[in-house]
Amino acid sequence: MATVLSTSLLATTVSSDVLVLAGALILLVSALVGFVSGMFYERAAAKRAMTRAKKHLSQMVNMVVSSLESAHEACAALESFPNIVLTSKELKQLDAKQASLLETVSRVVSSQQAMAEAVTAESKTKVEAATETKPEPVEFAISWQRDDKTDAAGLPDRSAFDSNLEMLLAAGNTSEVDSGLLFIKIDKFDQLQSRFGSGGISTLLRKMAAVVCRAGRDEDLLCRYSNDTLALLMPKVDAAAGRLLAQKIRDSVRSFHFRLEESGPEIFVSASYGVTVCEPADNGDLVVNRAGNAVSRSQRRGRNQLHLHDGDTAVHCLAG
Repeated sequence: MATVLSTSLLATTVSSDVLVLAGALILLVSALVGFVSGMFYERAAAKRAMTRAKKHLSQMVNMVVSSLESAHEACAALESFPNIVLTSKELKQLDAKQASLLETVSRVVSSQQAMAEAVTAESKTKVEAATETKPEPVEFAISWQRDDKTDAAGLPDRSAFDSNLEMLLAAGNTSEVDSGLLFIKIDKFDQLQSRFGSGGISTLLRKMAAVVCRAGRDEDLLCRYSNDTLALLMPKVDAAAGRLLAQKIRDSVRSFHFRLEESGPEIFVSASYGVTVCEPADNGDLVVNRAGNAVSRSQRRGRNQLHLHDGDTAVHCLAG
């Protein structure tokens, strides 16, 4: 009877061990199946994600990084299995994938590093070119040509004006410095000429020229542009300086008492003024047209008017 009980107890114990072992095996197989299924699902999901990310480079990079992280985690999980022993085929597969992955990643990284270095070098070259020290500007230098080209009032005539204007523009272009041109148009010139004759007009012109030269600068050149117009060439002045100089000349002429003779009666003489800037890229015709437009606007407004042509339009500066 005791023998039968022992045999029964042994059978029960063996059966329990088998059940435990079978349960453990089932759990292990389930885990492996789940892991493998997860890997296949991950691979399929990665392919779908790659298809969607082809149009967006940033998404592609993020996906690659995420896939590498997933692969790293999968390898760590595989390594954590106790007493894992892989077959030679599995080892070869892992080794081949490792080599292929390293080669591909290395190519991508090397290619991108080379492109980044090229972009950096190009940007550096552009910065160096932009910050490169500019050559010293050429000093503005001009020597007026007066020669014998003078009119009855002793002023350089129109041909002298043309040649000196060209020299002024050339000097400004070489040195990249602005200059100025001021037209002074005598108001009611025909009436003055009819009243005082050619001799009287020449006297009035000489007196006006003296007033203009005293109000101007030593480096300026006053010429006779036409019968009723004087032209003042003003080296190295910008729009603001040219306007102030024109205002000073206008005020000097306006306050001067004109007489043909010292003891003679005072003659009312006024003028209209038009000033413009001679920029380095300008040509003679362009500058003359701007100054002419400015003085014409002044003359239409009345006596003693001043307009400044800024390159776009003539702006009224002074009146009365």
